[in-house]
Amino acid sequence: MGQYVRNPPELSEGDLLGRRFKLCNRIDGINYGEIWEANVETETPLREVTLRIEELPFSHDLPESNEEIESFLAAFDRANKLPKCRYIPQVISSELDIPKQRAFHVFEALRSRSINSLVSNLEIPFETEVAISFVEKLLNAIEIAHENGILHLVLGPDAILVNENYEPRVIDFAVMPENRSSHTQLGLLVPLYASVAQLRGHGATEQDDIYSLGCLSYLVFTGELPYGKVISTEAAISGRDPYNVESLNTEANTVLSKSVALDAENRWSSVADFKEAFVRCFAS
Repeated sequence: MGQYVRNPPELSEGDLLGRRFKLCNRIDGINYGEIWEANVETETPLREVTLRIEELPFSHDLPESNEEIESFLAAFDRANKLPKCRYIPQVISSELDIPKQRAFHVFEALRSRSINSLVSNLEIPFETEVAISFVEKLLNAIEIAHENGILHLVLGPDAILVNENYEPRVIDFAVMPENRSSHTQLGLLVPLYASVAQLRGHGATEQDDIYSLGCLSYLVFTGELPYGKVISTEAAISGRDPYNVESLNTEANTVLSKSVALDAENRWSSVADFKEAFVRCFAS
Protein backbone atom coordinates (compact mmCIF):
# COMPACT_ATOMS: atom_id res chain seq x y z
CA MET A 1 0.00 0.00 0.00
CA GLY A 2 1.36 3.41 -0.93
CA GLN A 3 2.26 6.10 1.59
CA TYR A 4 -0.68 8.39 2.29
CA VAL A 5 -0.03 12.05 1.53
CA ARG A 6 -2.82 14.59 1.85
CA ASN A 7 -2.97 18.30 1.11
CA PRO A 8 -5.82 20.79 1.27
CA PRO A 9 -7.68 20.97 -2.06
CA GLU A 10 -7.12 24.06 -4.20
CA LEU A 11 -10.58 25.59 -4.55
CA SER A 12 -12.02 28.97 -5.45
CA GLU A 13 -15.41 30.64 -5.38
CA GLY A 14 -17.30 29.81 -8.57
CA ASP A 15 -15.66 26.40 -9.06
CA LEU A 16 -18.09 23.72 -10.26
CA LEU A 17 -17.82 20.29 -8.63
CA GLY A 18 -19.55 17.22 -9.96
CA ARG A 19 -20.90 19.35 -12.84
CA ARG A 20 -23.63 20.79 -10.63
CA PHE A 21 -22.32 22.11 -7.30
CA LYS A 22 -21.15 25.72 -7.64
CA LEU A 23 -18.96 26.88 -4.74
CA CYS A 24 -20.25 30.11 -3.17
CA ASN A 25 -18.62 30.68 0.19
CA ARG A 26 -15.75 29.01 2.03
CA ILE A 27 -16.90 28.28 5.57
CA ASP A 28 -13.94 26.55 7.13
CA GLY A 29 -10.61 24.91 6.51
CA ILE A 30 -10.53 21.57 8.30
CA ASN A 31 -8.43 18.44 8.50
CA TYR A 32 -7.29 17.52 4.96
CA GLY A 33 -9.92 19.68 3.34
CA GLU A 34 -12.40 22.50 3.37
CA ILE A 35 -16.10 23.16 3.97
CA TRP A 36 -17.99 25.25 1.43
CA GLU A 37 -21.50 26.52 0.89
CA ALA A 38 -22.61 25.68 -2.64
CA ASN A 39 -25.61 25.97 -4.91
CA VAL A 40 -27.03 23.07 -6.88
CA GLU A 41 -26.89 24.59 -10.37
CA THR A 42 -29.13 21.95 -11.92
CA GLU A 43 -32.11 22.82 -9.74
CA THR A 44 -34.55 25.73 -9.97
CA PRO A 45 -34.83 27.52 -7.65
CA LEU A 46 -31.21 27.07 -6.61
CA ARG A 47 -30.81 24.88 -3.56
CA GLU A 48 -28.08 25.57 -1.02
CA VAL A 49 -26.00 22.67 0.25
CA THR A 50 -22.81 22.21 2.26
CA LEU A 51 -19.82 20.39 0.79
CA ARG A 52 -17.04 18.77 2.80
CA ILE A 53 -14.20 18.49 0.26
CA GLU A 54 -10.97 16.56 0.74
CA GLU A 55 -7.98 15.36 -1.19
CA LEU A 56 -7.85 11.61 -1.60
CA PRO A 57 -4.92 10.23 0.42
CA PHE A 58 -2.95 8.74 -2.47
CA SER A 59 0.58 9.74 -3.38
CA HIS A 60 0.32 8.50 -6.97
CA ASP A 61 -2.21 7.85 -9.73
CA LEU A 62 -4.23 4.75 -9.02
CA PRO A 63 -6.65 2.73 -11.14
CA GLU A 64 -10.24 2.53 -9.97
CA SER A 65 -9.78 -1.14 -9.12
CA ASN A 66 -7.01 -0.39 -6.63
CA GLU A 67 -7.75 -1.60 -3.10
CA GLU A 68 -7.29 1.93 -1.72
CA ILE A 69 -10.00 3.25 -4.03
CA GLU A 70 -12.26 0.37 -3.04
CA SER A 71 -11.61 1.15 0.61
CA PHE A 72 -12.70 4.74 0.14
CA LEU A 73 -15.82 3.67 -1.73
CA ALA A 74 -16.67 1.35 1.15
CA ALA A 75 -16.16 4.20 3.62
CA PHE A 76 -18.49 6.46 1.63
CA ASP A 77 -21.10 3.73 1.58
CA ARG A 78 -20.79 3.40 5.36
CA ALA A 79 -21.36 7.14 5.76
CA ASN A 80 -24.61 6.96 3.84
CA LYS A 81 -25.87 4.24 6.15
CA LEU A 82 -25.47 6.23 9.35
CA PRO A 83 -28.63 6.27 11.47
CA LYS A 84 -30.75 9.37 11.54
CA CYS A 85 -29.71 11.64 14.38
CA ARG A 86 -30.14 15.38 14.82
CA TYR A 87 -26.43 15.74 15.56
CA ILE A 88 -25.17 13.60 12.66
CA PRO A 89 -25.90 15.39 9.39
CA GLN A 90 -27.08 13.03 6.69
CA VAL A 91 -24.86 12.61 3.65
CA ILE A 92 -26.96 13.28 0.54
CA SER A 93 -24.26 11.90 -1.70
CA SER A 94 -20.53 11.20 -1.76
CA GLU A 95 -18.57 11.59 -4.96
CA LEU A 96 -15.06 10.79 -6.18
CA ASP A 97 -13.12 12.78 -8.74
CA ILE A 98 -10.32 10.35 -9.55
CA PRO A 99 -8.45 12.55 -12.08
CA LYS A 100 -8.14 15.35 -9.51
CA GLN A 101 -7.77 12.88 -6.61
CA ARG A 102 -10.56 14.62 -4.76
CA ALA A 103 -13.68 13.53 -2.92
CA PHE A 104 -16.59 15.40 -1.44
CA HIS A 105 -19.61 14.75 0.74
CA VAL A 106 -22.82 16.68 0.12
CA PHE A 107 -25.00 17.70 3.07
CA GLU A 108 -28.06 19.87 3.44
CA ALA A 109 -26.98 23.40 4.35
CA LEU A 110 -25.32 23.07 7.78
CA ARG A 111 -24.44 26.69 8.59
CA SER A 112 -21.86 25.53 11.11
CA ARG A 113 -18.19 26.02 11.92
CA SER A 114 -15.63 23.55 13.24
CA ILE A 115 -14.50 23.49 16.86
CA ASN A 116 -11.02 24.19 15.53
CA SER A 117 -12.28 27.43 13.98
CA LEU A 118 -13.95 28.42 17.27
CA VAL A 119 -10.70 27.78 19.15
CA SER A 120 -8.77 29.93 16.66
CA ASN A 121 -11.29 32.74 17.15
CA LEU A 122 -11.12 32.46 20.96
CA GLU A 123 -14.77 31.35 21.14
CA ILE A 124 -13.89 28.32 23.25
CA PRO A 125 -14.21 27.50 26.14
CA PHE A 126 -17.99 27.64 26.24
CA GLU A 127 -19.95 28.85 29.24
CA THR A 128 -20.35 25.94 31.65
CA GLU A 129 -24.07 25.36 31.01
CA VAL A 130 -23.51 25.54 27.25
CA ALA A 131 -20.61 23.08 27.51
CA ILE A 132 -22.69 20.63 29.57
CA SER A 133 -25.47 20.64 26.96
CA PHE A 134 -22.98 20.39 24.09
CA VAL A 135 -21.14 17.40 25.54
CA GLU A 136 -24.39 15.54 26.28
CA LYS A 137 -25.51 16.00 22.67
CA LEU A 138 -22.12 14.95 21.33
CA LEU A 139 -22.18 11.80 23.43
CA ASN A 140 -25.68 11.06 22.21
CA ALA A 141 -24.54 11.24 18.58
CA ILE A 142 -21.63 8.86 19.02
CA GLU A 143 -23.71 6.52 21.17
CA ILE A 144 -26.18 6.15 18.30
CA ALA A 145 -23.37 5.49 15.84
CA HIS A 146 -21.87 2.83 18.10
CA GLU A 147 -25.25 1.17 18.60
CA ASN A 148 -25.29 0.72 14.83
CA GLY A 149 -21.79 -0.75 14.71
CA ILE A 150 -20.08 2.41 13.42
CA LEU A 151 -16.89 3.73 14.98
CA HIS A 152 -15.65 7.22 14.16
CA LEU A 153 -11.96 6.87 15.12
CA VAL A 154 -10.80 10.32 14.01
CA LEU A 155 -12.81 12.48 16.38
CA GLY A 156 -11.15 15.84 16.84
CA PRO A 157 -11.82 19.57 16.54
CA ASP A 158 -12.20 19.35 12.75
CA ALA A 159 -14.71 16.49 12.83
CA ILE A 160 -17.17 18.37 15.04
CA LEU A 161 -19.04 21.33 13.62
CA VAL A 162 -21.00 23.74 15.81
CA ASN A 163 -24.10 25.65 14.72
CA GLU A 164 -25.35 29.00 16.01
CA ASN A 165 -27.31 27.23 18.76
CA TYR A 166 -24.14 25.53 20.03
CA GLU A 167 -25.27 22.12 18.86
CA PRO A 168 -22.73 19.62 17.50
CA ARG A 169 -22.75 18.27 13.97
CA VAL A 170 -20.49 15.22 13.72
CA ILE A 171 -18.92 14.61 10.32
CA ASP A 172 -16.05 12.57 8.85
CA PHE A 173 -17.32 9.11 9.73
CA ALA A 174 -16.23 8.17 6.22
CA VAL A 175 -12.58 9.19 6.28
CA MET A 176 -11.26 5.99 7.84
CA PRO A 177 -10.69 3.10 5.41
CA GLU A 178 -11.86 -0.39 6.21
CA ASN A 179 -8.35 -1.64 7.00
CA ARG A 180 -8.30 -0.43 10.59
CA SER A 181 -4.94 -2.01 11.41
CA SER A 182 -3.27 0.60 9.21
CA HIS A 183 -4.63 3.69 10.99
CA THR A 184 -1.30 4.97 12.22
CA GLN A 185 0.60 4.51 8.95
CA LEU A 186 -2.22 6.18 7.04
CA GLY A 187 -1.66 9.32 9.07
CA LEU A 188 -5.37 9.94 9.48
CA LEU A 189 -5.36 10.09 13.27
CA VAL A 190 -5.59 13.36 15.18
CA PRO A 191 -2.62 12.70 17.53
CA LEU A 192 -3.64 14.87 20.52
CA TYR A 193 -7.08 13.24 20.53
CA ALA A 194 -5.91 9.66 19.88
CA SER A 195 -5.66 6.98 22.56
CA VAL A 196 -2.49 5.08 23.44
CA ALA A 197 -3.80 2.02 21.60
CA GLN A 198 -4.48 4.02 18.43
CA LEU A 199 -1.06 5.66 18.42
CA ARG A 200 0.55 2.24 18.87
CA GLY A 201 -1.41 0.87 15.92
CA HIS A 202 -3.57 -1.57 17.86
CA GLY A 203 -7.00 -2.69 16.69
CA ALA A 204 -9.70 -0.03 16.98
CA THR A 205 -12.43 -0.24 19.62
CA GLU A 206 -15.28 1.86 20.97
CA GLN A 207 -12.96 3.01 23.77
CA ASP A 208 -10.79 4.87 21.29
CA ASP A 209 -13.75 7.10 20.46
CA ILE A 210 -14.41 7.52 24.19
CA TYR A 211 -10.88 8.85 24.72
CA SER A 212 -11.36 11.37 21.92
CA LEU A 213 -14.76 12.39 23.31
CA GLY A 214 -13.16 12.97 26.70
CA CYS A 215 -10.50 15.20 25.15
CA LEU A 216 -13.16 17.21 23.33
CA SER A 217 -15.12 17.54 26.56
CA TYR A 218 -12.14 19.05 28.37
CA LEU A 219 -11.61 21.39 25.43
CA VAL A 220 -15.12 22.88 25.43
CA PHE A 221 -15.09 23.30 29.22
CA THR A 222 -11.63 24.83 29.57
CA GLY A 223 -10.07 25.51 26.17
CA GLU A 224 -7.32 23.00 27.02
CA LEU A 225 -6.79 19.27 26.55
CA PRO A 226 -6.55 16.94 29.58
CA TYR A 227 -2.81 16.37 29.16
CA GLY A 228 -1.99 19.73 27.63
CA LYS A 229 -0.09 19.52 24.36
CA VAL A 230 1.22 16.03 25.13
CA ILE A 231 0.02 12.99 23.19
CA SER A 232 -1.36 10.04 25.15
CA THR A 233 1.65 7.75 24.72
CA GLU A 234 3.97 10.40 26.17
CA ALA A 235 1.53 11.16 28.97
CA ALA A 236 1.49 7.46 29.85
CA ILE A 237 5.29 7.28 29.97
CA SER A 238 5.55 10.35 32.20
CA GLY A 239 2.70 9.21 34.45
CA ARG A 240 0.55 12.29 33.94
CA ASP A 241 -2.95 12.68 35.33
CA PRO A 242 -5.71 14.84 33.79
CA TYR A 243 -6.39 18.12 35.59
CA ASN A 244 -9.64 19.04 37.36
CA VAL A 245 -12.09 21.36 35.62
CA GLU A 246 -12.60 24.16 38.13
CA SER A 247 -16.19 24.88 37.07
CA LEU A 248 -17.29 21.28 37.72
CA ASN A 249 -17.87 19.37 40.94
CA THR A 250 -15.87 16.35 42.10
CA GLU A 251 -18.33 13.83 40.64
CA ALA A 252 -18.23 15.42 37.18
CA ASN A 253 -14.44 15.61 37.24
CA THR A 254 -14.28 11.93 38.12
CA VAL A 255 -16.53 11.12 35.14
CA LEU A 256 -14.41 13.18 32.73
CA SER A 257 -11.09 11.86 34.01
CA LYS A 258 -12.30 8.28 33.52
CA SER A 259 -13.09 9.06 29.87
CA VAL A 260 -9.42 9.95 29.22
CA ALA A 261 -7.82 7.21 31.30
CA LEU A 262 -4.60 6.28 29.52
CA ASP A 263 -5.09 2.58 30.30
CA ALA A 264 -8.16 1.45 28.38
CA GLU A 265 -9.10 -0.92 31.20
CA ASN A 266 -9.72 2.10 33.42
CA ARG A 267 -11.79 3.97 30.81
CA TRP A 268 -15.56 3.86 30.37
CA SER A 269 -16.50 0.63 28.60
CA SER A 270 -19.14 2.30 26.43
CA VAL A 271 -20.32 5.74 25.37
CA ALA A 272 -23.70 4.87 26.86
CA ASP A 273 -22.11 4.42 30.31
CA PHE A 274 -20.08 7.63 29.88
CA LYS A 275 -23.20 9.60 28.91
CA GLU A 276 -25.33 8.16 31.72
CA ALA A 277 -22.73 9.07 34.33
CA PHE A 278 -22.17 12.52 32.83
CA VAL A 279 -25.88 13.37 32.72
CA ARG A 280 -26.38 12.10 36.28
CA CYS A 281 -23.82 14.65 37.52
CA PHE A 282 -26.10 17.52 36.51
CA ALA A 283 -29.52 16.02 37.20
CA SER A 284 -31.62 18.38 39.32
